[in-house]
Amino acid sequence: MDTNSQFYVDGQQVTIQFTSDHLKWTQTSDKKEVLVEADNILSCTTKTDETGFEVIYAAQYKHSKLRDTRVVFSGPPDHVRTVSEIIQGFLADSQRPRRLLILINPESGKKRGYKDYVNKVLPVLERCGVHADAIVTTRKGQPTDFLSKYDLDSIDGLVAMGGDGFYCECLNALIRLTQTKSGVDYNDSTAELVSPTIPIGILPAGTGDYVVQYLHGTRCLVTAVLRILMGKTVYTNSASVHEENQCLAHSSLVLGFGLFGDMMHNCEKYRWMGSNRYNIVPLASLLRRRTVDVEIEYLPAKSSTSEFCGQSRAFKRQISLPPGNTEVMPRLRRQSSVPDILSDKTNEWQKTTGRVFAVDTHPIVMAAKDGRMRPCFGTDNLTMTITDKCSISKHIQQLSMVKDQKPDCYNFEFVRQMKVDAYRVRLPNTPVRTTETGGKELDKNLFINCDGEAIRLTTPLFEVRFHRNIAALFGTPPT
Repeated sequence: MDTNSQFYVDGQQVTIQFTSDHLKWTQTSDKKEVLVEADNILSCTTKTDETGFEVIYAAQYKHSKLRDTRVVFSGPPDHVRTVSEIIQGFLADSQRPRRLLILINPESGKKRGYKDYVNKVLPVLERCGVHADAIVTTRKGQPTDFLSKYDLDSIDGLVAMGGDGFYCECLNALIRLTQTKSGVDYNDSTAELVSPTIPIGILPAGTGDYVVQYLHGTRCLVTAVLRILMGKTVYTNSASVHEENQCLAHSSLVLGFGLFGDMMHNCEKYRWMGSNRYNIVPLASLLRRRTVDVEIEYLPAKSSTSEFCGQSRAFKRQISLPPGNTEVMPRLRRQSSVPDILSDKTNEWQKTTGRVFAVDTHPIVMAAKDGRMRPCFGTDNLTMTITDKCSISKHIQQLSMVKDQKPDCYNFEFVRQMKVDAYRVRLPNTPVRTTETGGKELDKNLFINCDGEAIRLTTPLFEVRFHRNIAALFGTPPT
């Protein structure tokens, strides 16, 4: 749509052009142009007397950072009405989220979650006309209890405001609730899980906020708000960890057994140190590292993983449309989150043994690009990383390269990586005791780090399963 009508911006006469790709206005005096991508438009409201309309959009002002920017167009009422209705119709068709449920963890990070919500998040939501139901949690496990009673059909997205651990807790609650409503056994490791019908977003208020940084290239809170309101989403995977017939949790960031489990357990013991514990305690844990004898059975990945996948898609559309299918499908569908390989009919379990420091998995895969390791969402399989016995100096060197995101950080003789769809870890030489019911229980403290939470193992066997595209995340990963 082009218009030569007399519109004014800050006293300057302009002409307006709006397409499905952009909004552009040009000053008639000096031909100076301002172009805004249509995807960045957040709201369009008309004045009561129809003498003008306001557009709020996300503008980039620093590397990867965004800020909400306001422009007001004034003009004849009939022209104002025509142009504003076209832009409003575009926004309605693109299904920007207008109703959100925001769960806030007041204990995350520097404990500024609620204060930052009131001072930084809420003003942006109000300016963009987005309604938010904000709930401050008071205890662990509350997201599960709250979501079970909440009408999720009344919102366009769930948002977790906290750290990576709180996001993981909210994602687990959403996955569990979806399976319950769909009649799927959440604890069955071979079950084909149903993907949640609403995306999940993250507002950073934690110590690390790694998932947010992977999504947006920054942990800027305002940027995270605007990315959610823009409505673009990307698929993310999870790895579920099972013990006997119980699903302990779904991991979306890191699932680390051995060294990283010990690190997180030790960090929890020193919470009084605040965020400083993450700089001191892991080093102490590394110096006191311990090996574990393991027998690992794994299913080699059937599918190959492209280096960078998980493309951004329009809000909600990618949830119900699998790749290559353009038919409109029901909002709730059984998504193939468990690969065909898990039927155990198309591939065979393989086995490896050894004395190791760690067995780790990262659902968000780090792949080499431009000389650094970059996050890749929605890959086709898991990468299982096994760290065998090695000298302390070599181990510190390798972990330092991982921290610095060096592309060759896993190129060490004591590090083994395998692309898998599932694996089982047995602890054959770990002391066990017989329980009152006749079962076997570990007589030693061993932990799994699940997205920042230390889970104590109780049996000498645990299993990890891959769930592809289990949920949609608000955000657009940097390219």
